[in-house]
Parts: sequence; structure tokens; C-alpha cells
Amino acid sequence: HPDYVPLLRRAYTLWEDLETEVGQRLLHKTRLLLAGPPHGEIIQGTLRAAEQHRLPLEQLTPAEASRRYPGIVVPEDLAVVIEPDG
Repeated sequence: HPDYVPLLRRAYTLWEDLETEVGQRLLHKTRLLLAGPPHGEIIQGTLRAAEQHRLPLEQLTPAEASRRYPGIVVPEDLAVVIEPDG
């Protein structure tokens, strides 16, 4: 949901502050793959949040997601969104 984006941004800032304080990397962003019904809450909420807050997103077909991430098989009736900063 778009309302969570400001909270997440604040959390990332606090993680960065803590990393500076302790002198080591603590948070590892590895991307987030979301899959769900195209008109479901997860996909639609993610798309709204990205549009409202200008977040980078990548939309993939299920086949593209399965090729890129061979350990994941995404059913053809689902939508796939990648959040690079997840």
C-alpha cells in the first residue's frame, strides 16, 4: 500500500545511520519479487505505491521471471513485479 512507503524510507535511513555508527553493512537489499493475481491487492498496491512515490519497478511475465530466477516457477495466470530496492 502506498502509505507504507514513507515508513520504509525512514527505516532505510535509520538502517544507514546504524551502519555508519557500527562501521559495517547490516542491511542487504537483494530485490523483492512479488507474484499474485494481476488485479489483486498485492500487485495493484505495489503498482500504486510505485506510481505515487516514483519507485523503480520492473514488471515481468511469469515466463520471464521463471527464466531469470530458475528456482522459481510462476504460474502463467499471475503477474510479477520486481522491486530492485526490496
